[in-house]
Amino acid sequence: MPKAIRRHHRERLKNKRRFHWGRDLRAEQKALAQAIDTPAPCSCWICKNGRSGEGRTLQELKSDSNYWW
Repeated sequence: MPKAIRRHHRERLKNKRRFHWGRDLRAEQKALAQAIDTPAPCSCWICKNGRSGEGRTLQELKSDSNYWW
């Protein structure tokens, strides 16, 4: 991917995630960079991707089963 596109996407994410953790991150450059690279503030069961800890999603289970939910 060209450098200009990467720069564009990084700037786009800066604008989108400026208020990501419930506060204005414009003045906190380190926190803003963290919000761009890793939007989940921690790895607890609430913040992380549910599939990584729970296995298959409910939609996948429904599609594989023969029962109506």
